[in-house]
Order: sequence, then structure tokens, then C-alpha cells
Amino acid sequence: MLAGVLALLLAGCASTIPEPIRQPPTDAPTLEQARADVEEYRGTTVRWGGTLLAVENRAEGARLEILARPLESSGRPESADASPGRFVADMDGVADPALFTLGHEITVVGRLDGLVQGRIGDYTYDYPRVVIQHHYLWQPRIQRPDPVGCDPWYDPWYDPWHYRTWPYRRYPCW
Repeated sequence: MLAGVLALLLAGCASTIPEPIRQPPTDAPTLEQARADVEEYRGTTVRWGGTLLAVENRAEGARLEILARPLESSGRPESADASPGRFVADMDGVADPALFTLGHEITVVGRLDGLVQGRIGDYTYDYPRVVIQHHYLWQPRIQRPDPVGCDPWYDPWYDPWHYRTWPYRRYPCW
């Protein structure tokens, strides 16, 4: 019975993130390295991620335009303001617009397959192209309120009158 309970607990801790997303490929180039010399890295497996900027469903498959972000150890894109650039990722089938929404975070694992020329406004841009083998759409991050102005010692059962009026108003941090 104890073994059954332990098995259930361990199964509950199992990650739903696919193994290729969690583990980076060995000797994979960064986006900057791939843009600098794409022919050297053509055919290598990369794990890149970022924010979806555009989704185009075509007859031969879907093309995703992604604003690259550095990845956390789990493979999830960081919520950073810096970006090494953009890349496109091609996948078989249709990218359902209800799931692949703009601004969604995604991580892809695939084979680097050269550069594709595109445009950002009036600027011509060379996008590294990845043929997707695995992808993972991340759940939206929970937005927490800014803790500035909160009082960690706030006690709702004891609140002197002067804390209820501006500019002395205090809020709990929780």
C-alpha cells in the first residue's frame, strides 16, 4: 500500500513539459551565432524560445515568427526586455489560432535550416529558420501586483484611523 501511495505522489510530481524541451541539445548555437554563420550550423538541433509575433497557416504547414528570449533552466522563455533577435519556426499541420495567440510564450526544438528573408516594417531582416520537431506553449504568467506601498506588518484587526486616510494608507502585501 505504501508503494502505491509513493507511486501516486511521484506521478503527481512528474512534469508535463516534454523531455526535449527541458534538456538543451549539446553544442547548440545561440541565435546570434546562427545569424552570423548559418552555414556552419545548418542541420544542428537548437532549442530556442520567445514570444509569438505572427502565425501564418500555409498549404505546406504553419510558420511562426518568434521574438527570441533567453531561456530559463526549464526551457521557458525569460520575461526579459532584451532579445537577441527574431527567428521563424516552421511546423507541419495547422497552428490553431485559438491556441497560438500573439504574445504567447513558446519554446521550440528543431533543426536549423538556413535563413529566410523577411521584413520588419521597411527593414529587410534575415530570420534564422527552424524546422520544428517539438514545441511547447507555456501557460500565461500570473501577474502579481507591485508590492510598493504594501505593509508586511499590516494587521486588518488593528488599523488605527490615520492609516485609513491618504497619504498614510497601507495595504497588505498578500
